[in-house]
Amino acid sequence: MIPLPFPILPGAGEAALLVLLAALSTAQALVGLYYASVFLRAPRRLPSAPLSDAPATRVAVVIPARNEERVVRRAVESALALDYPPDLLDVYAIADDCRDATAATAAAAGAHVLVRTDPGVRTKAAALGWAFEEKGLLSAGYGAFCILDADNVLDPLFLRHAERRLRDGAAAVQGRVLPSNPSETFVSAFSSLVADLGVRLVFLPLGNRGVSVLHIGTGVLIRAEAYRKLGCHAETLVEDTEFSIRALLAGERIAYCDEAVFLSEQCADLRSLWRQQRR
Repeated sequence: MIPLPFPILPGAGEAALLVLLAALSTAQALVGLYYASVFLRAPRRLPSAPLSDAPATRVAVVIPARNEERVVRRAVESALALDYPPDLLDVYAIADDCRDATAATAAAAGAHVLVRTDPGVRTKAAALGWAFEEKGLLSAGYGAFCILDADNVLDPLFLRHAERRLRDGAAAVQGRVLPSNPSETFVSAFSSLVADLGVRLVFLPLGNRGVSVLHIGTGVLIRAEAYRKLGCHAETLVEDTEFSIRALLAGERIAYCDEAVFLSEQCADLRSLWRQQRR
């Protein structure tokens, strides 16, 4: 008789592992069923209301960047080209411990540049917390902050749509991500597909039903008061998820706005994808 690679009657350790795996599989299936029900109940894109009212919120676009001289100019220029009153808009770039010309490139493009040097803590969360608290952005009279990754580009109407939704009472508004390089490589094509599915199957249906979403750390407009209430320092590397959970626990809502569009460069090689997902 050929011996089996596992015992027919598992011991206590194996039984506990099987129970754990069964519980995780059940939880995963329930989450899948929940999102399927949400999608089926609100699957369509709703008509967009005309932008008839004037913006009323003073906004700072904040672009954290580390060694991003290749792409930061496009991000800054897209922010400065927003269809938004110039007296209500400022653009900042955080050059976070850079070893290239990120600071000079961002300044040449028209951004206010904040230069941070802290080799011991090189995280986006630390850079944002430093800018908000130590450099005083949180107390500079802004009503909201738009966080934008350096390899992203804002649609000219992004802020008009997001600011209107913010005035409806949300603590933050997450915009709609569109991949900018789906045909560059197989990896970028795969990443673009995942991003598109997330928008179509999760964010859009939840937004249609008025259910709070998790913001993704870029292309998001966050009310200054929400930062003061919930804190702008993160204890983990995933500052976007951490802030979203704090908001939900505090009874605040993060709205999704499908009309607020921004382009995001997807990872084009496996090494970059691994670094991104390892967080």
